[in-house]
Amino acid sequence: MNKIIYAFAAAMVMCLAMTVYSKGVAEDLKSNVVRLHIIANSDSEEDQAVKLKVRDAVLENVRKTGKSDDLAAVKSIADEVLKENGFTYAAEVKTGLFYFPEKSYKDTVFPCGEYNAVRIVLGSGEGQNWWCVMYPPLCFDESVDGAMSDGGLEQLKEALDDETYELVTEKPKIKFKIVEAINNLISN
Repeated sequence: MNKIIYAFAAAMVMCLAMTVYSKGVAEDLKSNVVRLHIIANSDSEEDQAVKLKVRDAVLENVRKTGKSDDLAAVKSIADEVLKENGFTYAAEVKTGLFYFPEKSYKDTVFPCGEYNAVRIVLGSGEGQNWWCVMYPPLCFDESVDGAMSDGGLEQLKEALDDETYELVTEKPKIKFKIVEAINNLISN
């Protein structure tokens, strides 16, 4: 009977430790990563194409200015791209904590969970979406090969604690799956 009690106590301690660890990783990512999320007006070819043009214009501005938090500038850029392409609807831009599913790139994997994000909703926002990591600047042309620049990875390493950086830049392993499972339980 004592072995059962000790096994139960050990399992509870491990569960508590993994929950604390998972919350720490989630908090590190939430505090140090900003994602860009663009939602198209609809799934029509035209709306999807303009979504990518908005993405390119916003990312170009972020590259030039180094600012991802100037919402008025982001809205102005998005609205200008829409206008230049003959669309009559506007963009809505907001920041906040938003839930994202797991995202894998060639060199990194970001677990599902809540992240700070700049969200751009085009028109009615009923179309497919696109997202990336805007800060540290890891957004890239996914049609190439999905590899991030050394500079982007270096900034990511500087932004995150060592354990979180190791977790997102190595192939998924048991710790990653535990973090993801706990994040799913917490957010549901």
